[in-house]
Amino acid sequence: MSREQLDGENHGYHGGRLESDAQMELIKHNEYIKSIIPADQLLVYEMGEGWERLANFLGAAVPDQPFPRLNDTASFQERLTKEVPSAFS
Repeated sequence: MSREQLDGENHGYHGGRLESDAQMELIKHNEYIKSIIPADQLLVYEMGEGWERLANFLGAAVPDQPFPRLNDTASFQERLTKEVPSAFS
């Protein structure tokens, strides 16, 4: 999808407000989604909650391994150090 298409979709769906008030648009979008999807079919999941709620919602067993934390601060800094060695020198 081109930048022009994205800009056009942003303007149509968000009335052009996404760049000026992204946080409010995200909140409004989330509230809209919650209003149209039955609560028993929608999981509003906060990162960091772990496996239990997610597995229960999906009707799956809770995995025996730790929940992946690939985007926490330490992991991010480790990846950045490897990809851009001068970032932390």
